[in-house]
Amino acid sequence: MEGCDAREALLEADHNAMRASVSDGSSGYESTDVSDTESIKSCETREVYEDEPEIMTFRSLHSLGHSLSFITEVPELCDVKFLVGENEVPVYGVKAIMGTRSRSFFNLILKHMKSAEEKENSTPRKNNRYPRIFQHLEIPVRRYDPGVFRRLLQFVHSGSVNITIETVVGVMCGAVQFEFKDLEEACMEMVQRGITRGFTEILITSARNYRQHRTASDLLSMVIYSPCIKRILQLSMIELVHQSTDSALNIR
Repeated sequence: MEGCDAREALLEADHNAMRASVSDGSSGYESTDVSDTESIKSCETREVYEDEPEIMTFRSLHSLGHSLSFITEVPELCDVKFLVGENEVPVYGVKAIMGTRSRSFFNLILKHMKSAEEKENSTPRKNNRYPRIFQHLEIPVRRYDPGVFRRLLQFVHSGSVNITIETVVGVMCGAVQFEFKDLEEACMEMVQRGITRGFTEILITSARNYRQHRTASDLLSMVIYSPCIKRILQLSMIELVHQSTDSALNIR
């Protein structure tokens, strides 16, 4: 169902782009909110070279990221399928993008490509004049929640992702494992903000769910021994002492 919605969104964006190109001669997807015009312009740069006035370099990072954000939702555009979690939920991606963005992803993909090739070569082939149907490269990923891993791949493909306090620990584990330093720093900042704002219980639960990752274990220690938690424990102990004192007085 999600794939159908994404495909419809792509078709609508493509249709808008065609109408825009007819009206003003522009190219590329134009499915953006008018109210966000200023932020879009900030992602666009133009460089004109004085010594070569006939050359201009134009970059529009917003339109690129917006278009790429749909890829993981359309299996037909992808060539790798991750089987995530115990239930092996399929999450799709593009090998070329992932391999160029992360050496860890490159090595993981290359490893499974070689395994798939060896398996195919060891299997007797039947004489068939029809071409083989395209199949995704399948890679099992056990230690992630499907929703979290999908967010990670969205960042890998488009450079943008929405992170919640419930998913920040899992996304940070992925950022560390697959070497996305900028995403790791952003997640750490969100964790620290979550601690100061009283979301420690959610963070502790998430960290325990990812205890197989060293990153989650480090985060768990950081949350438990944070000044905020120590203050809460102190207040709890004071309250417990008061309750014990009141109970003793009532008995007398």
